[in-house]
Amino acid sequence: MPPLRASRLSSQDAAQGMAFSTMKRIGWLIIYGLAHIAVFPEICAANAFDYMGQSLAKVVYLSTILNLANYDYNPGNSLFGYYLDEGTEHGLYYEFSRNANYLILAAGDDDVSDLDISVMTKDGEEIVSDRDASPGAYVEFRPPYSGQFLINLKNYDSDGISFCSYVILKESGSGDFSLNDLVEALQNALTIAQVRALIATQFPRNRMILFGGRSQEGQSNSVYDIGLEKGQYVFLGSGSNRIRDVDITIAEQYRHQSPEGKHVCEDAENDNTPICEFHADSGEEYALNLKNYASRGDGFVFGVLLQD
Repeated sequence: MPPLRASRLSSQDAAQGMAFSTMKRIGWLIIYGLAHIAVFPEICAANAFDYMGQSLAKVVYLSTILNLANYDYNPGNSLFGYYLDEGTEHGLYYEFSRNANYLILAAGDDDVSDLDISVMTKDGEEIVSDRDASPGAYVEFRPPYSGQFLINLKNYDSDGISFCSYVILKESGSGDFSLNDLVEALQNALTIAQVRALIATQFPRNRMILFGGRSQEGQSNSVYDIGLEKGQYVFLGSGSNRIRDVDITIAEQYRHQSPEGKHVCEDAENDNTPICEFHADSGEEYALNLKNYASRGDGFVFGVLLQD
């Protein structure tokens, strides 16, 4: 049976789709010249964080263009970063709403020459994919039902281990999006991570290393089913400047596909820069949680995972 189509488009949607397809063909050429200069002028030094900034800058830059077409960052977690060896893929189950239009944009750092992305059902049926030989990937997705779908990202071809990221956008009709808030939150989180990385810390290989997105006061954003090699880890978070208090917790899960578990670390201090150091055991899965405990309106919150 052939894969299901991602969406059924009206004539207006089809016209937008043609525009997006054209953008895809020329977009990566524009992004390579402008993205990390225009969006992240001072986010990272010339080290591993510099490569991370390259990947993030590309997806953020393209998302600001699509914002003009009334696409916005999906509420909750919407931006994810990975540290992947060449040929390695990583999957994430993500909750989508029926009959909503989504765009998923992916990009690697400058050493990535081919990045692939696909969306599948829990039964393994592929709905949509982009496996073109290009340094970025892009899919339009209209879920046939509400529920979890598997987003699979693959570093198909690169010059060694690389940073890869993707963003999930949803058609909102409003285009309500603050680039300043987003960049503030990323800069704050990565600056703290870069300082902490001076103390013999690295990114865990072939794992999710960054996640987050838009957050209202009192809202929690989590990722779970995170398998880690045995060792010491650091999980830290931060938000945009309007967010006054961010809390983080790490739990060792009681069972697969459930965020509930035994708390192994928590930072609930009244500040915007929580940090947790914890020990992980092989064979266990962990849930990482970020909470916007107090803020002056909506903002962005991000978490970064490091390994000692």
